[in-house]
Amino acid sequence: MTSTRRGFLSRAALAGGALVLPTGLLSTVGGGLTGCSSSSTQRRRTDHYVVFYLMVGGWDVMLTTDPVDRKPGFFMPWDDDDNVDFGGVTLGPAMAPLKPFADRIGIMRGIHVDALNHPQARFRMVTGKFKPPGTVVTAPSVQTFIAQARSSDYELPNLSSDQLRPATFRGSIADPRLEPVRVASITQLRGLTSLRGGVGQYRRDVEEALRAKDALTEARWKTASSSSLASDFRTFADLERHLAQSDYGQRLAGAESLTDKAKDAVGAVDRIGNQVKLAVEAIRLDLAPVVTVGTGEFDAHSRGEYASHPNAVKKGIRAVAAIAQGLQDVVVDDGRTLLDMTTIVVTSEFSRAPSKNELGGKHHWPTNSMIFLGKGVASGRDGAPRVFGVTDENLVAQPINPRNGSTTDGADVLDMSHGLATILAIAGVDPHKAIGQEPVLDLLA
Repeated sequence: MTSTRRGFLSRAALAGGALVLPTGLLSTVGGGLTGCSSSSTQRRRTDHYVVFYLMVGGWDVMLTTDPVDRKPGFFMPWDDDDNVDFGGVTLGPAMAPLKPFADRIGIMRGIHVDALNHPQARFRMVTGKFKPPGTVVTAPSVQTFIAQARSSDYELPNLSSDQLRPATFRGSIADPRLEPVRVASITQLRGLTSLRGGVGQYRRDVEEALRAKDALTEARWKTASSSSLASDFRTFADLERHLAQSDYGQRLAGAESLTDKAKDAVGAVDRIGNQVKLAVEAIRLDLAPVVTVGTGEFDAHSRGEYASHPNAVKKGIRAVAAIAQGLQDVVVDDGRTLLDMTTIVVTSEFSRAPSKNELGGKHHWPTNSMIFLGKGVASGRDGAPRVFGVTDENLVAQPINPRNGSTTDGADVLDMSHGLATILAIAGVDPHKAIGQEPVLDLLA
């Protein structure tokens, strides 16, 4: 199938922006969750959610997971006393907001990135694959694989508010629902699934008109043997009818300011605050099993760009902590919290060099890291984070065996695919089948 769900959404839109998502999201089911404030009043369709927080542009991992010792030529815009002790594990100053979750954190250090241009590295960040030249998407992202594993129970299994273009990659997977719905906030998502004012009374007329259009288009193109348009429209029409029977719109009606405390963590509820709320509310209301959020201001080649970089990294980690806290604050019927049911993944496409460049900023650096928090993540000793991977004094990734941690026997450099394979394994998706890579066993609970 060559058409995507984006085309489906465009086809189903009404003039004037009254409706952007499929009309089928306007649920006709009575009752439901309108105004509900407790996650325990709804039937949950999965036992495991995954949130990705992507710091697009290349973060300085010395600020977070790998504060190597100072040496001549290295530039670290903080004092050694600003580093944070996590039960015997020293992490960078940006990680301080995550200290309450220390025993639920896993860290993969020393990930080697062999693609240092942004498009190639971003593709590898979510697929673990090399992207050949051209515009054709050649591999699904891990978000797609996880969403696919849960797609039978969800109308829209993949939400995104991050900085990637496209946010995830569907590759050759045919299901159009796996392409993410891109929204900036839970408020926008709620608005896109309802008809406002007097338009609402014509909802059924609109739905019938779209059905008639489906039939006319199929009739027009059914004799074109070289075109897949007719079958594509049939697929989209079937999807729309399926969505019409859902309670998606009523679930969204229950969205509230549960995470208003995020204002204290990330400042005013701006773009990042909205992403915190989107991640928490999407899980609280069981809207999607996979949510991708994050920002893209981390490229820092010049003095002026890097001047704001440390605060940007700190703000990003505060947002991650606010998501974790928001999920921790919601208790479901069996006594677990939503954080007990969620894995949060934090990374970037690569990192920044330890030394300043000729422009006074920091160029790209091939040593990266990945943070895992929540369900399925092994804890370290005495409540400390579990850390895997090695870098040397120059912040260069060193070989290690992903199966047993040996730096000699069977050791090889980790790459982004090892991190993605670990995510898939935590989420219950076979990483060997999905991306042909093995996970880091030491990080799995």
